Amino acid sequence: MNKNKLHIWIWMQDNQLHKAAYNPASNTLVVTNERDEIILRRTGITPEQLAQLEMLFVGIGAKRIDGHREPFSYL
Repeated sequence: MNKNKLHIWIWMQDNQLHKAAYNPASNTLVVTNERDEIILRRTGITPEQLAQLEMLFVGIGAKRIDGHREPFSYL
């Protein structure tokens, strides 16, 4: 994982699009729904926790996307 780029994962849950974005500059993870309402915000994520989160996201069918693309091009 590139330690300087924003990491973004998207997935469908309960017929809604969800997005998780990790900002390595602030070690913050933010999970939002399709209306951009914040569901979860967590700061102080360690590299080990980030690796565990990525495995969890992949396990639920999330796709990791490039921070410069529209998420709808991946669905």
